[in-house]
Amino acid sequence: PILVNLDEFHPSMADIHDALGHLHRSNGEAEQAMIHYNQAKAIRKKLLGETDPEVLLTDFYLGQVLQSRYKSESALEIYTQYITVRINNHGENHNDVADCYGYMAQTLKDLANLDKALEYSRKAIKIKTNLFGKKHVDLAWMFRTKGDIYYEMGRFDKAAKNYEDSLKVFLNTFGEKYIEAASIYNRLGNAYKKYGKKKDALSSYEKALVIIGGIVSPDHPYKEGVINNLQVLSEDANENAKLYFF
Repeated sequence: PILVNLDEFHPSMADIHDALGHLHRSNGEAEQAMIHYNQAKAIRKKLLGETDPEVLLTDFYLGQVLQSRYKSESALEIYTQYITVRINNHGENHNDVADCYGYMAQTLKDLANLDKALEYSRKAIKIKTNLFGKKHVDLAWMFRTKGDIYYEMGRFDKAAKNYEDSLKVFLNTFGEKYIEAASIYNRLGNAYKKYGKKKDALSSYEKALVIIGGIVSPDHPYKEGVINNLQVLSEDANENAKLYFF
């Protein structure tokens, strides 16, 4: 009842729009998320000015939505502006900077700028480790991203090593009963397959399949994807056979 009476440019309204944006983004509703993030940004710009850190943070959220919609160049532009201000204000050894480097690494990978992606991925991991140690949960997705970069480079042994590191952090925090664990096992299987560790690939795919079987429906595309990878492995297909990622 109290919120109903708030002016549309009340500071709390920006927080509410951010929260709604997060909710829509987590549900995969990119358009609705962007509407709320843009409303939050408009409020903060009016109250705080265009270069205020809170305005830039909302821009960062917009960048994540753009990245999810494969608008990588626009996302990268936002991330670059955001990280420049963050470094100027806080220095490089800051959690927000580490997170932004991580997202920039993903975006640069999508743009096929793999050397730069690897550089930013390493920076993200180094900062996060310096701040929180080697077991922080964010390192799970950062190592996974680094593994994806190495995979795209064709350096499958290094990809596997980073997927192993990602899996270790994730399992230590959450255990195996999550789709994210299955995703890492699947990636690990793909990397093992690519550099000839067929037995390890088989084990990784089987673990992914067990996890998925307890979470999703029998005809879910993730399950079908892992089954595809097992078939590719069992048939000992050529190196150009398509492997499924999720």
